[in-house]
Amino acid sequence: MLRDDHLNTAVKSGVITAEQAAALRQQAGASPPAEPTDSETPRVTRGFNDVMLALGTALITIALITQWGLPGTEVAPAVYATVPVLWLISELLDVRRKAVLPGIVAVLGISLAAAYIGMRYGVVRSDPTAATGSLRAAFNVPVGVALSMASAVALANTVYYARFRLPFALLPLALGIGIAGVQALILLFGWERTAAIPQILGLVFGLLLFSVAMWYDTSDPLRRTRNADCGFWLHMAAAPLIVHSLLSIFGGSALARNGAGTGLTMALIAVMTLVALAIDRRALIVASLSYLLAAVGYLVSTASQLLGGSTFASLIVLGVVVLVVGMGWHPARRAILAPFRGQPWLANLPPVKA
Repeated sequence: MLRDDHLNTAVKSGVITAEQAAALRQQAGASPPAEPTDSETPRVTRGFNDVMLALGTALITIALITQWGLPGTEVAPAVYATVPVLWLISELLDVRRKAVLPGIVAVLGISLAAAYIGMRYGVVRSDPTAATGSLRAAFNVPVGVALSMASAVALANTVYYARFRLPFALLPLALGIGIAGVQALILLFGWERTAAIPQILGLVFGLLLFSVAMWYDTSDPLRRTRNADCGFWLHMAAAPLIVHSLLSIFGGSALARNGAGTGLTMALIAVMTLVALAIDRRALIVASLSYLLAAVGYLVSTASQLLGGSTFASLIVLGVVVLVVGMGWHPARRAILAPFRGQPWLANLPPVKA
């Protein structure tokens, strides 16, 4: 006999719609659950069998990657073979078996293959000395090559998402578009004229991703459909972009070396925490933990050398903070939303738990 958890799983996997599930409950004389699930974690696996399928997909991907190497600028046939092989695996496992975890592995493999093909194409087509930029300085990657790689990743994941509707594909898709946009501006106008644009563009793009994620979230406040998973992965992409861009714009990149940067980081993450509580998305906090760790490390190192060293103490303090936030999540969310009780827009957010 069908239970509510069976119907919820069917809705989340896209087998039936939420309206159809409600009709089935009504016909069976069952009432829908009174509260949404407590977890915002996206659906990744239904059991250990999915883990085995993902492991098999990963082994095939690794085997293909070992055959990628080829001298010169030519692309080994195994690189081109990687995409159709992983596509076929997705057709078998994602479409027919509704297994998400192997699909995530396939997305990673296809993204690597697309980036590799884009890199080889970019090396042939671009002049390594024509432009410089942030990626060139950090990784010695010419801008034309970075643009080609990011564009290939974005294109591959666009096609993949259009076919399989796998929410995880939105993460590399969004990052590919963002990186490609910055590199295109640098290539067109030169690094000297666009030195401040990457941070501004990163902030704008991060806010755009956040808006799209909120569109998915508000379309499914009970977190029962695929839209909730789409929102999760877009929040994971948006949060570090917003935090890093704001810190770079306001000079907070030196947060590990001065108190002003640390104060800005703590204030920014505090605001992000309030937003995360309001929309019930812990992903915003998790995606910003590296910045919080740097800020806590500065405070600990300048205050004292307790607990045997600043690194150890920083991790302890950060762990305690995360535990406190996790354990007090629902009470804190009730507290910050209490003044807005009865407002119509609250209906677009997950219900506050008692």
